[in-house]
Amino acid sequence: MAPRGLVPLLAAAALAVAAGTLPPPAAAVACARLVATPPPRPVCTAPLTNATAINDAQFLGTHNSYHLAPADSILTLIRGLLGDATANTFTVSQAPLAEQLGPLGVRQLELDVMADPAGGEYAVPKLIGADLLGLVTKAGRGLPPRPAAEVAALREPGPKVLHVRDVDYWATVLTFRAAMAQVASWSASLGRRHSPVAVLVEVIEPRTDIPVIRQPLAWTAADFGALEAAILATVGRANVLTPADVRGAAPTLRAAVTTKGWPTLAAAAGKFLFFLDNGGALRDTYARLPAGGTERLFFTDRADETGHPDAAFVKLNNPSSPAAAARITDAVRAGFLVRTRADRDAVTGDTARRAAALDSGATFVSTDFPGVGRDGYSVSVGGGGGSRCRAPLDGRLPGSHPRVRIFNWSRLRWGGCCPTAGVVDLGLHARGVDRRTARAAAVFVLNKARSAMKQPRSVSPQCTGLVEEQH
Repeated sequence: MAPRGLVPLLAAAALAVAAGTLPPPAAAVACARLVATPPPRPVCTAPLTNATAINDAQFLGTHNSYHLAPADSILTLIRGLLGDATANTFTVSQAPLAEQLGPLGVRQLELDVMADPAGGEYAVPKLIGADLLGLVTKAGRGLPPRPAAEVAALREPGPKVLHVRDVDYWATVLTFRAAMAQVASWSASLGRRHSPVAVLVEVIEPRTDIPVIRQPLAWTAADFGALEAAILATVGRANVLTPADVRGAAPTLRAAVTTKGWPTLAAAAGKFLFFLDNGGALRDTYARLPAGGTERLFFTDRADETGHPDAAFVKLNNPSSPAAAARITDAVRAGFLVRTRADRDAVTGDTARRAAALDSGATFVSTDFPGVGRDGYSVSVGGGGGSRCRAPLDGRLPGSHPRVRIFNWSRLRWGGCCPTAGVVDLGLHARGVDRRTARAAAVFVLNKARSAMKQPRSVSPQCTGLVEEQH
């Protein structure tokens, strides 16, 4: 009988290259037989099904989903104030929110919001110190005044949607309440028959590193309350999947997502999930808000403390390095929803980063360039449909918890290349898996098995050559 600790180890190894699309493989060892038993719930395969859990899917998202590029005259001013690199990040224009959710298939939006409890704080852009740089007169020539309707909207009390005060303030929607009304209207137009939509909200704090620009107002508990009030007044509580909904009867939210898991797409159909895209003091201020008879609506980013009882969502924006991608994969494997970015700073052409983001298994892959993109670069998920089953995590099929039964383990022998007893045939190369991947999987299984049985020597790749010959 195999050592007890070896069973889950071989379970992961035997599925290491199954890619989520193959039936449970029978893994034959010359003198042993590994049989993967059916998972306890359906495995996510393309296309998505109603039984797919939210955390087993991957969704297309947009970065700064509200953003419009400033007028050329303002871009000239920005270049003078903040430099070319920063100005270039402001050149992206996104489609209206409903168009992103509809034709583009986006299922994760991101909104930057600034506190404005009295209204009017951001209605009239104004630069401080710009005259000292000799830029205002030149840049302001021909700049049209802000339309009266926009000014009126910005004078209403409540959080506003904009990127950088006084400088980068063009947007497809100007108030948070109007943004919520737009997505709620889109949802209602479909009879709420759509997959769940994630809305990331980043509250913008005052900064000290850009002294030439007026800073936004600091956030208070009342401002967070205004965010939730806007959601309840437009989207409605019945159409929000809250932390309490996901937690259910579990002792903590973290316990719920790491054991029971997230709701299925069918259970979450027509729902919106809200995530606070801030860590540190702002997140803690929100988390400390008294319930006051109203449950909290936002999941909070716990990338810095995944052991926290409220941990369910983590923001890991950079998937570029192997270590970063592995951290994303580990978080998804644990049951967390993860947001990452396929590109940054409006830079196109970094296909390696795009591939790393998609392959990491992250739940939400954000981009500045959905749809047609720019300069031949764009990001899509699921062949342009906006969602798909996420990539397998080191071979663990999404949603599966495979078990392995081992027969005749005592007859498995080791020695040299072990041409008869030490060759693992996973049956993967015959199913379309490339030889290099099949060989790596075979070596993985043998070495892990050898380690568990306290065998001293590793198996070299050459020992798996017979696997290929057997097909």
